[in-house]
Amino acid sequence: MANNAITVSIPKLVSAKVLKELNKNLVAKRICTMDTGSQIKKVGDEVTFAALDNPTVQTYAGTITYEDLNDTGITLKIDQKNYVAWKIPDIEAFQSAIDIKGTQVEKSAYMLKDKADAYVLALAADNSITNVVDATGAGDEISEDNALQYASKVARKLNEANVPSGQRFFVIDPMVQEYMTNAGLKFGVNEGMKGFEGGLEWADYLGMKTFVSNNVKVTSGVHYCLAGSYNAIVYADQIIKSRFIAEAENAFEGLYSSLHVFGAKIIKPAELVLFKVKESGSVSA
Repeated sequence: MANNAITVSIPKLVSAKVLKELNKNLVAKRICTMDTGSQIKKVGDEVTFAALDNPTVQTYAGTITYEDLNDTGITLKIDQKNYVAWKIPDIEAFQSAIDIKGTQVEKSAYMLKDKADAYVLALAADNSITNVVDATGAGDEISEDNALQYASKVARKLNEANVPSGQRFFVIDPMVQEYMTNAGLKFGVNEGMKGFEGGLEWADYLGMKTFVSNNVKVTSGVHYCLAGSYNAIVYADQIIKSRFIAEAENAFEGLYSSLHVFGAKIIKPAELVLFKVKESGSVSA
């Protein structure tokens, strides 16, 4: 007879571990405004991010007038869903898969992370982003000599958008990182990043937390790197429908499945910068 205590507790254990791994390694959770209070139960749920109009600065002439600040809250629909599902022949092996670092639970979380990150970082190609630094033309491609100059152009765009230093991110991929490293920028692995664990490579350059991700969108040799303020994109997610099934009496075969649902949306495109970049000699597909 299946052990009910195991059947009930394993989904909670695995879900907690998967969510922990997502929290450690998900770039989206570092560059977006996060929802922390909503109870997401299914795809199609909506999350509201509260906001108000900016106040108007007025000339003082002896009296003051109070203006109404309108509600400009944003509604985000949870419309993305990815899952993992696997089985292990016996409960003992299943318990090891939960407890041992680097086994199926962490691999599952890493794979879910990749899917969510790729979705968020692909927003770099969204037509609403009009601040663009273009390094794709013949003779303009990235090199060791110009890599940091291009990063400075990205920072200038953020300055012009009034994004404060220290409140901005820049997500690049290993190709861009290579040129920036050769130009003298040093990258660490989460050193000094309060509240974060994991193995993300990053650097701090011109007030931009610069993260390295393999999930930067690449199309026909063009790499779509994204920079901006932490308030420009909203993101919410949840692990739901975690299930453990003891398939047959006395067999103790463990089946696990978990559904990751999320949503992401650009709300302040003026505070984002697209860095379109190619390598010299790269061939378009």
